[in-house]
Amino acid sequence: YGDDIILNNLTVENTQPEIGPHAFAIYGKGTRTILINCNIISKGADTVSLWNGKEGMYYHANCYFQGAVDFVCPRGWCFIRDSKFYEVRQSASLWHDGHYDSSQKFVILSSYFDGVNGFLLGRHHYDAQFYFLKCHFSKNMSDRPIYLRTYDDSTRNNPYLYGERKYFFDCTRDGEAYDWHQNNLDQTVGSPSPAEITPAWTFNGNWDPERNDPIRIIDHAIDGKSVILTFNEIVSVKGNPVFQGNNGQEFQIVRRRYNDINKLEFVTTEDIQPKDLSGEFTVLNGNIIASVATVQERSLESTFKIVSGNQDIGVNQ
Repeated sequence: YGDDIILNNLTVENTQPEIGPHAFAIYGKGTRTILINCNIISKGADTVSLWNGKEGMYYHANCYFQGAVDFVCPRGWCFIRDSKFYEVRQSASLWHDGHYDSSQKFVILSSYFDGVNGFLLGRHHYDAQFYFLKCHFSKNMSDRPIYLRTYDDSTRNNPYLYGERKYFFDCTRDGEAYDWHQNNLDQTVGSPSPAEITPAWTFNGNWDPERNDPIRIIDHAIDGKSVILTFNEIVSVKGNPVFQGNNGQEFQIVRRRYNDINKLEFVTTEDIQPKDLSGEFTVLNGNIIASVATVQERSLESTFKIVSGNQDIGVNQ
């Protein structure tokens, strides 16, 4: 149930031997979940089940996914790139629930799909929105488009509010191409170009897991021998951060049990004067890192300036 979880360079396998029944390898209801360089393996259904239907945002890259029906089945927003999918039975590989918000979508870029002969690409029980860009399908994929699963008992069917939303660009298949995966991005809302379909676009600007800019100090407050630094986003500490000013004065972090905060307190041996916070500072030990998950760790730069109201502190203050 945690937010901002990153799994990197791991194999996660559900080793139950039966093909078909539910056999999760990863399940969660947090948001901003990242899987990179991972093998996620099962012989059953719902291998990767990230199920925060209201707020869930997930990013996966350079992964191998294997399972039975609906083996990658996000609820919310999901972006996957440069990955491989393998379906172990003649069932749908992908599933999406995007009914809570019309902007929820499942985007897959530059990935490869394979499986047993006759495997299906995907299905959904709720409103869903799929994007496939520069993907390649093996000859074993069945000639059946992603479909809405319905039941003879109409009470089991969910409302279908947004209609068909399955979009493709530059997708290919070994052997004969199927009509249903031809280019149709021009039918989407806003008609985005392929270059515009990025993780940040997928998550409506609410999260960019590929950003790599450093975190910044945007304000400070002096209180005797301590200074409280305010950052431009929520931060965490790595190790025991210590930084040093041009005059050799060192500032050490005050350990507190903060949660979801953009302020950290540092202390030194003497009362702090405004001039003590001028010029550049150098990180001597530990680091301060962004709490929001990104592929590349984002931290305070090794040399930085302390500012007040977005202005550098001058020596005359």
